[in-house]
Amino acid sequence: MYVTRDQGRKEFTMKTPLLRVPPAVLLPLLTLISLSAGSLWADPGLKAVEQKDGILVLEDDTKVLFYQLQHKSLDGKHRRANYVHPLYDLDGNVLTEDFPEDHLHHRGIFWAWTQVYVGEKTIGDSWLTKDFSWNVIDTAIDRTSTEFVTIRAQVEWKSPDWTDAQGQQKPIAREVVIIRVHKADDDRRDIDFQIMIRAVEEGVRIGGVDNDKGYGGFSTRVRLPENTQFLGRPGALKPQRTQIDAGPWVDVSASYGNIPTVSGLTILCPPSLPGYPQGWLLRQKGSMQNPAYPGRHPVPLSTKKPTILRYRLVVHRGRPQPERIESWLNAYTGKK
Repeated sequence: MYVTRDQGRKEFTMKTPLLRVPPAVLLPLLTLISLSAGSLWADPGLKAVEQKDGILVLEDDTKVLFYQLQHKSLDGKHRRANYVHPLYDLDGNVLTEDFPEDHLHHRGIFWAWTQVYVGEKTIGDSWLTKDFSWNVIDTAIDRTSTEFVTIRAQVEWKSPDWTDAQGQQKPIAREVVIIRVHKADDDRRDIDFQIMIRAVEEGVRIGGVDNDKGYGGFSTRVRLPENTQFLGRPGALKPQRTQIDAGPWVDVSASYGNIPTVSGLTILCPPSLPGYPQGWLLRQKGSMQNPAYPGRHPVPLSTKKPTILRYRLVVHRGRPQPERIESWLNAYTGKK
């Protein structure tokens, strides 16, 4: 199987005349350049590095996450873009999965819906990556703070099911994605997601899968080792076939590196979320973890006021106690 990536940017080279430098001058110059380059790469702090397919975030020399901008596919199928993978824990272990064999359409940290309508017309399936595309039309990186780095992207939803009179695909909706990665402390890192979706066409609706599971929206496809444990506000959680009431947060912890070392991911949901508190679809193995929105019944997207989805992921070491997670939620929501 081959993972392929769409080439959305042209590469070019610049030809310059050959400059001959005496060895006595060249050697000290090369040494100075080498030391300068090494110092630049080793510069402490958060960095967002633009690459051919997306944006890599690092802290010092440790990878934090990769935001996939360009479409990629597996053997030409399951084409996807606009999601985060890999996401790493604080020790460099990969937490997320992409193209997992049990659900090839799952992809890292993503947000998608199986029901997308314009009026009564079904428009592809962004959950199953069927007849749907995410065209990133603009990106920006804010590096002005020493405490965090922010990625901002504008994305258009398109589908071969929605075209103009000439057969050209036209936008269904536009979203603005803001991903803010905070500096890590000794045992945790905060990563904020804000997704603002506004319809381009009148009559756009989105919904989760049309059954009693109702999954859809913000999802985390993380690895699920044998010692995976789930925790919510009610206490230890046991994943069910349908949604459960876990409160405004869920923690997933396991051994992602050497056993018995444990790390994990906490998903925090603020009260400003539409449908708060959202039901949770959790899986013990072979699937994603999802605070479902809006469920099986589609909701409209406005052409004027965006629907705003906000979540914070806390990547941590160990298995945090509920009191500590509540303090993280209070810090996120501004509650004292």
